[in-house]
Amino acid sequence: MRLLISCPTQPLAPLLLGLMTAATAQSVDYSQYVNPLMGSEGPMAGKGYGGGDIFVGGARPFGVTKVGIDTTAANWSIAVLNGGWTPDGNVTAISMCP
Repeated sequence: MRLLISCPTQPLAPLLLGLMTAATAQSVDYSQYVNPLMGSEGPMAGKGYGGGDIFVGGARPFGVTKVGIDTTAANWSIAVLNGGWTPDGNVTAISMCP
């Protein structure tokens, strides 16, 4: 087995490779584009009335098990609970839905 010790650029190759990798690999935070509450509010900002009936929370695996908060609204006359969540409500429980 022959080693390429005589090549003057061989000690610099790992350094150059590391610099090129660090320069091209940029960390982009895509979570800034995610809104998990999208569709949960109605036409009035901060109100659940008229919102889509979606589940606000994580669902794993494949949507089988859902863990989320249960809330109650202060004014029940205009309250519509969207999947157990309302933006201006009080947290009453944490539940798991099968």
